[in-house]
Amino acid sequence: MWSKPGISVLLLIAAELIVFKILSTQFGFGRVLFVALLLSVLGFFMLVRKVPDYIRQSAKSVFNSDEKLSKNRIASRGYFVAAAVLLFVPGYVSAVFALLLLFPPVQAVVHPRISSAFGNVSLGKRFRMFTPGSSRCGNVVDVQETKNANRRSNPDLPELQ
Repeated sequence: MWSKPGISVLLLIAAELIVFKILSTQFGFGRVLFVALLLSVLGFFMLVRKVPDYIRQSAKSVFNSDEKLSKNRIASRGYFVAAAVLLFVPGYVSAVFALLLLFPPVQAVVHPRISSAFGNVSLGKRFRMFTPGSSRCGNVVDVQETKNANRRSNPDLPELQ
């Protein structure tokens, strides 16, 4: 009836509410809410400031053979993005998971489990790369050659730039 991700989300929401209730009775509702919102703002700034740069640099390394990033560096950036998303979600349980994901020893423990869950995903298998002159390109029209052929067949055409 319920899928695994659906149950996980419901359990996370229940845990967040229970922790929020316990902390608010201990420290007061206003303080707990303020700290939760502060953590969300921190996650938002992590997403806005660092994540676009990480995505841009990782994309450059995938498509540019000169700027190769190691798989560990790309994985640690992925954990940073996951931590930023978890911090953005208001709540203390997700904030604890997010802060733990920022530490390399925790990443070393989590990485084998995540990579086995997702398998060995390669961009080359999912995206077809086309380069000029490769046999996969299909029919390629050389625009410069087309302009020259038009001028030869009709000399009255104006000069194209």
